[in-house]
Amino acid sequence: MSKEHYNNIDGVRSFACLGIVALHLLGVDSQFMLDGYIWNRVIPSWTILVDLFMLISGFGICAGYLNRLQENKISLEQFYMRRWSKILPFFAVITLIGIIAEHSLSGLAEGTIEISLLFGMLPNNSNCFEVNGVCWTMGTIFAFYIFFPFISCLLKNRRRAWLSFAGSVIIALLCDLYFMTDKFVVEDFKNRSSILYALPIFMAGCLIYLYRAEISKMVRKIQWLILFVCILLSVAYYVLPDEISGYEFRDAKAIIVFSAWMIYAVGARSLILNNRFMRFISGISMEIYLSHLIVLKGLHILKFDTWLGNGALSYIFSFVMLFGATVMFVIVIKLFLKYFGIFIQSLRKKNKKEAKQ
Repeated sequence: MSKEHYNNIDGVRSFACLGIVALHLLGVDSQFMLDGYIWNRVIPSWTILVDLFMLISGFGICAGYLNRLQENKISLEQFYMRRWSKILPFFAVITLIGIIAEHSLSGLAEGTIEISLLFGMLPNNSNCFEVNGVCWTMGTIFAFYIFFPFISCLLKNRRRAWLSFAGSVIIALLCDLYFMTDKFVVEDFKNRSSILYALPIFMAGCLIYLYRAEISKMVRKIQWLILFVCILLSVAYYVLPDEISGYEFRDAKAIIVFSAWMIYAVGARSLILNNRFMRFISGISMEIYLSHLIVLKGLHILKFDTWLGNGALSYIFSFVMLFGATVMFVIVIKLFLKYFGIFIQSLRKKNKKEAKQ
């Protein structure tokens, strides 16, 4: 299947990124005085878009590495080094900025474990990071990458993949009903910060990848019907309750809705999802996600969210300003890392020449 069939996923990832930035603008030290269903229900619910990032990660890692791992065309060392080198440089810079801003021993401890990228293994890991409040997501995603060579064995055939998905759902239910109660975890613990709880989300992305050929053919035949179903499920997400008799159903609803949109994206022809802007934003979506809170804190010093009052117009203006400033911040950091890498390579070449002499 050609690469262009996956381009729509860039759009899905970009919408998730835009939604999370919009969410935090409204909720983090906000000065906006906004009321209504959109402001009180819809935008605050976009915290669940993190699940979409995880589902896309499951699909994406399969697209990049599943066949190569199963056919021994890439070593474990190559796999882990590529994942590590893709994530760590930018993440390390953002973490160092957070450590400097926090300037405390606790911040130093948190930052050190964050740079290891192993903090997803910590107990109660969603409530202990002030250096970067959104880093818990990266901890969960990197934990999935650590386990992916094992998961690739579970995806050897479709029957085994479905059994593994069912097993992951059972594990998630046990986590929700027993292992992630106050008997084991602290109050307000984010279940999704545990790879065991989040595993069905990743596995759903893997399953969609396994059926990508059939999905693409189906969607191309009935694209508008699939789109209608996606919109209907999205509306149902808000109509149906998040909790029934004390049991949480929000993540289950999210897996269904986001899987539907991913199925649509795999096979549809959509200029909204597949265009230059979406591809650009998708390419730096991880960096935007990791750094937008740092930029937001900086802009709050300027009280930018009060320049046009505290209504809807001010919110829209502030969103554009925050998103634009974050993109510029990301570009600057990536340029720094690029030229820093070139500088390090030149030093290595120079040292090798001197060693030969």
